[in-house]
Amino acid sequence: MLKLTDTDRAEFEVLIREIQDIDCFSQFEDFALHRVTAFLGAHFANWNEHDSSMSLTRVGTSSSHSLVVERLIEALHRTLPTHPTFPRYIDFETGKAVYVDTVDRMREGVSDKDFHALPFYHGVAKELGIVDQLVMHVFIKDERGVVLTYHYPTMADENQHLKASILRGHLVARLYAIELAMEKQARIAADVVAHLGKRITRREFAILRLVCDGMGNQEIADRLGISKRTADHHISSLLKKLSCQTRFQIISRFGSWVEMV
Repeated sequence: MLKLTDTDRAEFEVLIREIQDIDCFSQFEDFALHRVTAFLGAHFANWNEHDSSMSLTRVGTSSSHSLVVERLIEALHRTLPTHPTFPRYIDFETGKAVYVDTVDRMREGVSDKDFHALPFYHGVAKELGIVDQLVMHVFIKDERGVVLTYHYPTMADENQHLKASILRGHLVARLYAIELAMEKQARIAADVVAHLGKRITRREFAILRLVCDGMGNQEIADRLGISKRTADHHISSLLKKLSCQTRFQIISRFGSWVEMV
């Protein structure tokens, strides 16, 4: 039975603590494409997003390979169907992703001879130095899904596969926690905005947004096509209605919520 080494366990503890500190999707994507890639001993990684119908909507790539991958996109689409294991992950008739509930090796059951004969190998894998890949589906909710693919210059070994399989659970849990936190923040933001709507006018709310964007009174006047005197009046009214002494208090209290709606 394959087990993690003491070194692997120590690395996992550090990595899991880092995962728990991630609080948004963009930060998570960077972590998955770079930090996790290094941990799993991969060459580079892809972050593929799809919608709830599993149609691909966006592809992100490790910065080390983004330019090369971009150059090979046409060859990638043309040769993907020639890889015997890719139909497990893509329905080529519809172009939609297939949900993967574990971590799979792309080269599972494919010999070197068969792999080297594939148009995918000659058009893409050889150019990128790809010999094997690990794929994991880590998120699908509402209009967003995320598939991570880690590319290897050699055959992925059992230890790398095991580490990826264990790590997937922590990645899945954190992504869903981030999503739940975002949903909670959105509800609070909606409540805050609804409360503001009872205290200030629509024009004052528009000005509140500009204040929270860091604009001065003259900039606000220029943006809205009003005089600075009128802008000064609106700001004074906002301060009074919101029980704030300065515009910085307005930004501190309402900025993070206003920008969410």
